Amino acid sequence: MPHAAEPLGPPAVLDRIRSMAPFLPVLAANLQLRRTTNESAPTCTMRESPLTIRPMIHRRVRQLCALVWCCSSVAVAQRVAPGARVGHALVFDESIGAVVLVDGYLSGRARPAPGSQPEWTELWAWRGARWEMLADSGLRPRARGANSVVYDARRRTIVSYGGTTIGQDPRREVETWEWNGRSWRMIADSGLCSRNHQAAVYDAARSRTMMFGGECSPPTAGFYPGDTWLLDGSAWLRAASEGPIGRLAAMAYDAKREVVVLHGGVGAVPSGNGPQPVFTDTWTWNGAAWRRAAEHGPPPRAAHAMTWDGLSETVLLYGGVTRDGELGDMWQWDGLRWAQVPLPETNPGPRQGHAMIYDPLRKRVVQYGGSACSAGGSQCRFLDDTWEWDGATWTQMK
Repeated sequence: MPHAAEPLGPPAVLDRIRSMAPFLPVLAANLQLRRTTNESAPTCTMRESPLTIRPMIHRRVRQLCALVWCCSSVAVAQRVAPGARVGHALVFDESIGAVVLVDGYLSGRARPAPGSQPEWTELWAWRGARWEMLADSGLRPRARGANSVVYDARRRTIVSYGGTTIGQDPRREVETWEWNGRSWRMIADSGLCSRNHQAAVYDAARSRTMMFGGECSPPTAGFYPGDTWLLDGSAWLRAASEGPIGRLAAMAYDAKREVVVLHGGVGAVPSGNGPQPVFTDTWTWNGAAWRRAAEHGPPPRAAHAMTWDGLSETVLLYGGVTRDGELGDMWQWDGLRWAQVPLPETNPGPRQGHAMIYDPLRKRVVQYGGSACSAGGSQCRFLDDTWEWDGATWTQMK
C-alpha cells in the first residue's frame, strides 16, 4: 500500500537535507519516489519500496528522500498551476491521456528578472480538473518559448524544437528534444538554422513531424525561411523549399482530410523598412507539396492558435493580433472555406500568443494563456486562464 504523504519540514531542516541530495538520487529512484501536487500545497508520496530494509531505516530514508525530492526546486514546487505565460505549446499526450503544456515565457520576456522564471523546461498535465506538474529526471532542455512542440503518436513522444531560451543570455536554439514520459533526450540535428516561432504539427497520415518557417538567427538574422522539414525520428530532412512565403504562421493537422492546414502569419520586414506584411491566405500540405487553398478568410493576423476539433471535424482558429490590436474571434475550416463561429457572451476574449489543442478523450478544445494588451499595446496582461470549448460554449475552468 502507498505510504501516507508527509509535510515539508522547517526551512533549517530542509537546507540540511538538501545538502545531502547528491548522495540520494539512486536510492530515491529505487524507492520509486513520486511528486504530486494539489490545490492546497505540494506533498510527497512514495509507492511500495522494492528494497528489503528494516522498518526504522526505511522510514528515515523515506523521509529524507521525500524532502530532497520536494525541495530540490522549492520555487517550482510551491506552484500548483503553470502561471501566466505566452509562447507556450499544448499537445495531447496519448500515452498519459492528458493535455500537456510545454514551456513559454512566464513574464512575456526572454530576459526576465533573475529567479522569476524556471531555469529548465516544465511539463504540466491537464485532465479537466486541475493542472499537475509532471516530474522528470536526468538531463532537461533549458526553459524556452516560441519553440515548436508536437506529440509524435507513432513513437509516443513529445518533440520540442528550437525556440528562444529564457535567462540573462537568451538565444535561438537549434536543438531538438524528445520526452518519452519519463525523461528528455536530445536528437542530433542537420541542415537547420537556429530559429523560433516556426510552426509544426504531427502529420498522422504519414507518421512524421512536419515543420514550416520561423525566424532564423545570425548570420541570417531577420531571415524568414519558407522551408518545410520532416523529422524521421533521428534527423530533420528538407521536404520542400516552395510553397507559402516565409513567415511566422499557425498550423494544424486536418485529421478528416489528412492534410496540414496553414493560415496567416507575419513575414519579414521588407528592404527599405516598409510595413511588415501580415497574411490572410490558407495553404494545405499533403505530404509532398503545398497547395494554396484560399486567398481570403479570417482577417490577416499573427500569433493566433489553430487546432483540429474532432467534434465538428473542422480546423478551429482563435484570436491573434493585427496592426490594429488583438482579436477575439473564432473561425472553422471545413476543407473548402472558412466560416466565422458565433461566440457566446462568455468567451476567452481577445488575445495573442496563446495555445489551443483538442482533447479526444473528453471531447473538448482546451485553450491556455496568452497576452491581452490595451489599445496601442502600451500595457499588456499575461494570462493564466484555462478555457474549454464543447462545440457550443466556452467555459473558464477554475
